[in-house]
Amino acid sequence: MRVVTEASGRTNRLAGLRRIGIDEIFYRKGERFLLCVVDHDTGRLVWAGKGHNDITLEAFFDLLGEDRSAQLTHVSADGAEFIHEVVRARAPAVVICLDAFHVVAGLPRRLMRSAAGVWNQLRRAGDTSAASAMKNTRWALLKNPPDLTGNQRKTWPESLTWAAYQCDGDLEFRQRVSPNW
Repeated sequence: MRVVTEASGRTNRLAGLRRIGIDEIFYRKGERFLLCVVDHDTGRLVWAGKGHNDITLEAFFDLLGEDRSAQLTHVSADGAEFIHEVVRARAPAVVICLDAFHVVAGLPRRLMRSAAGVWNQLRRAGDTSAASAMKNTRWALLKNPPDLTGNQRKTWPESLTWAAYQCDGDLEFRQRVSPNW
């Protein structure tokens, strides 16, 4: 432990940060979280603080300072609005991106919502044959392509294309990224 303590005193983990990731992790029962900041260039954890709110993130930026905050180019985070607000206020030139995990994790839900919307539009328009064909594609969209039945194989590409097309305009992260991205 002594060696780690001595080495950490000689190393400034906040120096040279350009691209960082911010996320909270649950560490104990009772809604206890740590807010973690990682350096995407080195893959190392550079800071962690108790809590998952704007006050905790402000503490990181206070420690980082204005000069080093201005050197940040990209910040990846989940969709927590407090993270986006603090980053915009403390590093306004940075590009804010949703991290890949949260983009991929949210796609099935968005895809199902979009498929349901297409189905409802078809029904309202009176296109009962198309609505009927679309109705059971939900299960096909949830399956891996090799596991599809014969009928699902026929409808899967078309329903996936329609749902993805509808979903594309609905992706929330498009509204949250920097206009420079």
